[in-house]
Amino acid sequence: MFTKIPFWIRFIDTPAESGGVEASADEPKTAEQLEAEAAAVNKKADASHEPDRESAKDFSKALNKRVSEIEAKYADYEELKAKAAKYDQNESENLSRLEELEQQAKSVEAERDQLKAQAEHAALIASVSKETGLSTEVLELLKGEGDELKANAQALAERMASSASSLPPAGKRSRHTVGEPVSARQKMADAYNTK
Repeated sequence: MFTKIPFWIRFIDTPAESGGVEASADEPKTAEQLEAEAAAVNKKADASHEPDRESAKDFSKALNKRVSEIEAKYADYEELKAKAAKYDQNESENLSRLEELEQQAKSVEAERDQLKAQAEHAALIASVSKETGLSTEVLELLKGEGDELKANAQALAERMASSASSLPPAGKRSRHTVGEPVSARQKMADAYNTK
């Protein structure tokens, strides 16, 4: 156990290690005595620090070994980093291409739906044409889909049937000879000619 020594006692001269003569407090020390004391102190310091130096060297060696192991483990880090960057770039290109293809698919689906609706409408007009006896060209001019179109076609067919009987009878003979050029107005006038 360490005992506490008063401050003034710590600095009392001890016998000189070099000459074996005890120096008094009043006598100044010679250069040789000072060198001998410094050498003794350095020797003690070296002896006390030598195990520290060896353990520091061992620690440094172990640390360098671990660093080299870690560097060996991650030696291909830059290569993997480049591959990851390339993968990310390809992934973003693929995503943009996928979005573009989805837009094209949506437009194709919209076009398909439009063509399907047109085909259904054409089939409906054909069936209404058979039912009512009206031509498909006339039915295409009518508004509506399904039952509404059928109702409009029936109304038109009834109206045309009733108005057909109210037309004036066609003329008995034409005032023009065969081969003579006749305008549309003249043909109409001949059609309504009752004489």
